[in-house]
Amino acid sequence: MPQSIFGRIEELAPAELATAGFGVFLGALGHMVGESVFDGFFKERYPENYMLYSTAATSAILVPAALGAYFYGRRPGWEFLQYVAGGIFLSEIVQLLDLIRVTFQLRA
Repeated sequence: MPQSIFGRIEELAPAELATAGFGVFLGALGHMVGESVFDGFFKERYPENYMLYSTAATSAILVPAALGAYFYGRRPGWEFLQYVAGGIFLSEIVQLLDLIRVTFQLRA
């Protein structure tokens, strides 16, 4: 039975699910902190597109960190890092999709 960093969580849920959920939490927390820092940096330089730039800059930091965790997690005994990295990727996909704005207009 696979182990997780949470000990005996596999009695309640699969260990992989709990570990990926922890990765989503880390990705969301990292994105929240990083985007707040970059908002202050980009808001005065590019007031019209600062949200796009701050989200992209934060993702440009977190995605390579998740890739590093994924490839480091291929070592024996560190497999849980692959699930953490998957959770961070999922969190970043959601953040990038949040930038898409769709508007509908009815023409008469």
